[in-house]
Amino acid sequence: MFSLITCTVDRTVPLERLLHSLMLQTDRAFELVLVDQNQDDRVQRVMEKFQDGFPIVHVRSARGLSLARNKGLALARGDLVAFPDDDCHYAPALLARVRDRFASAPEFSVLTGRTTDTSGNDSLGVFLKQDAQIDRWNLWKAGNSNTVFVRRSVIDAGVRFREELGVGASTPFQSGEESAFLLDAIAAGFKGRFFCDNIVYHDQVGETDAGRARKYARGMGRVLALYSYPRTYVAVRLMRPALRATMGFASLKLTLVRYKLSWALGLYEGYTGKIVGQQQSPL
Repeated sequence: MFSLITCTVDRTVPLERLLHSLMLQTDRAFELVLVDQNQDDRVQRVMEKFQDGFPIVHVRSARGLSLARNKGLALARGDLVAFPDDDCHYAPALLARVRDRFASAPEFSVLTGRTTDTSGNDSLGVFLKQDAQIDRWNLWKAGNSNTVFVRRSVIDAGVRFREELGVGASTPFQSGEESAFLLDAIAAGFKGRFFCDNIVYHDQVGETDAGRARKYARGMGRVLALYSYPRTYVAVRLMRPALRATMGFASLKLTLVRYKLSWALGLYEGYTGKIVGQQQSPL
């Protein structure tokens, strides 16, 4: 059985879209662990439309994506576990495809894929162009948490989400939790595989919100520091958005310039722990 752990806050229409996509799955052996971070009963009203279609475990949690996911993991009963966000949705055959791949590749305990919009365009990042085994160098392009599927053995080994990382964390590091999760799984001896056609749908976000870019880049920078990536590697990661900003300035794409410079600044802040504009380091 799959345990699908979804953490939700504020959203209802996207959440209902996800639950509707679960109703259409050709593989019906799953439960949904719905971790509710709202202060009201809005989720209850959505759940009522689907509670006869598949098992739903409803639990409340304080804010913090990684905190909520770990709370969901404590309740998950499945042999396979996934982490769909409340604003993504599945194609009808996705769970069946993932189950078949786990069955045909017993050496892999982690499978990932891409997020795309419904037109097939990559969203939430740039991904590898071909299937590959996941390692510490390519995992940045090997999917995001929406596309992570793991065997129960990974959870039983104690791999969890770092609660100082991710949206809603009490730290400045508002992303990076899925990268840390994959790195911890690899360090524990588990192998992962990226498949280009393991697709989870997610609407486009775009490169316009400079504040969001800075917060998310801090999380990546923090992961680079926590897992001892070489300084030369970090320098290259810093240079890329700076170069994109220069190119954007030359073509007068000022929104892109702000976005890329904010990303570079956030990456520096996360890696060094020195938040620009604060008197002291948050670490």
